[in-house]
Amino acid sequence: MKGLFAALSLCLLVSSIEAGFWSKFRAKEMPTKNSSWSTIKKDSRLSFDEPSVRMEKGGGFNTSVFFLCQNGDRLRTIKKVSTCIEWDGRISDDEPICVKRKRVFASTKIETTRSQCVEYKEGGDNSGDCIRYAQLPTTIPTNYLIPVYKLKSMNPDRDLRRARGTIQFKKSFRIPHCN
Repeated sequence: MKGLFAALSLCLLVSSIEAGFWSKFRAKEMPTKNSSWSTIKKDSRLSFDEPSVRMEKGGGFNTSVFFLCQNGDRLRTIKKVSTCIEWDGRISDDEPICVKRKRVFASTKIETTRSQCVEYKEGGDNSGDCIRYAQLPTTIPTNYLIPVYKLKSMNPDRDLRRARGTIQFKKSFRIPHCN
């Protein structure tokens, strides 16, 4: 009886070890539009373009909407960023030299104006043949529907757009309110 119990225990132990071993090789379930953005970002089989917003106050740079929050009538960075607050009169590599930096929350107004082309050179199109700009009102969106692509190849580092297959799903993102 003890021998039968030992043999049965050994069989159970071996089958559980074997199941654990083979589970590593099973295909991982593909994320869906119901998956978290964190899960989608970590999955190497998927790709998407992160919408970006230009920060007017605190640096004048573009940043991903995933790094922003809503603060009243403004969008601001969730974390402080380093920005130059004092410049040297000299220039190095066609850029002014920063001599003093400060960490600030970069921000921009949600409702603002942007310089946009309103007249193109005759025969021109949207490819840079603008002859007249105007300041036009614009509202930066706080809600996005972002296409998520399944990659055709597992080496997207070369040319991501060519490595993309079809749209797997579209996932919504809303810029959260700041704490």
